[in-house]
Amino acid sequence: MNQILSTGENNRKIKKEKKYNNPNKSELSTVIKVFAIILIIFSIFMIGSGAYALYKNDTNKKEEKLDIKPTISVENIEGENNTIILKVASKLGIENVTYNWNDEKEVTLNGNGGEYLEQKIKVPNGTNNFNIKALDTKGNETEFKKQYVVNSNINLEATENGKINIKYKGDTEVAYLTYRWDDGEEKKVEIKDLEFEYEIDVIAGRHTLTIVVVDINNNTETKVQETSGISIPEIEIALNENKTGYAIKVKDSIELKEIVITLDEDENKRFGQKLSGKEFKIELPFKKGENKIKVEVTNSDDQKAKKLMKNTVE
Repeated sequence: MNQILSTGENNRKIKKEKKYNNPNKSELSTVIKVFAIILIIFSIFMIGSGAYALYKNDTNKKEEKLDIKPTISVENIEGENNTIILKVASKLGIENVTYNWNDEKEVTLNGNGGEYLEQKIKVPNGTNNFNIKALDTKGNETEFKKQYVVNSNINLEATENGKINIKYKGDTEVAYLTYRWDDGEEKKVEIKDLEFEYEIDVIAGRHTLTIVVVDINNNTETKVQETSGISIPEIEIALNENKTGYAIKVKDSIELKEIVITLDEDENKRFGQKLSGKEFKIELPFKKGENKIKVEVTNSDDQKAKKLMKNTVE
């Protein structure tokens, strides 16, 4: 009997233990839900991180593509003589643009971070170098240079006494001119006239002469001439052997370019001829009465010389 009771009590203990060791369904469901939420949050974080990385990579690539220097172009304007339009573009934004003619003071244009800039610019007469620099907002710089040659009012002529004669004729009164050899000291000469002639001394050897004429409105005209020594053509005008005409001989140490002969100060009796070589000879007959002749010669350095002669034939 005691044995039976004891067995019964043991069975009840086993049942209680079993009941205690089995958690209820609500607790298990809560744990699963929490775990699922953690997984969802983690997944969202990973997806967000990946998307941001892709976006950042794409942005960097775009910035790399945009990391280019500014572009510069210069175009002539149809219908506006001696006027050009300067165009600058940059995807990164333009900080500023500077330009000047030859070695003159620079003009600065503010880009204000914009992607495009235009500016009309007047081209001065003569031979001039146009220099441009464009800077973007990232510090990238582009340089552009171009030479313009416009009909000049400045003419240079070598004289018989070894000097250079500067001639100018324009429509506006000239205030002054400056000239310099190479990068040497600039010399200023007051003018106050519409046209003028001015002689300067020549330097031996190869040099660059820069002449700037400034009018009363502060407009400038520049001529840059390279010289070699300077070699000046030599002209001889004499009577031929039988004294019936002129015997003309021209020569130089460098190539001759052109000869122009004018008879009796008559433009209808003016003729020219292209030359090659370093020496040229020609004979021209006289006419009865007074005879006048002017000979002008240009060499390959565009240095000029002229000579006049007059005689009377009875």
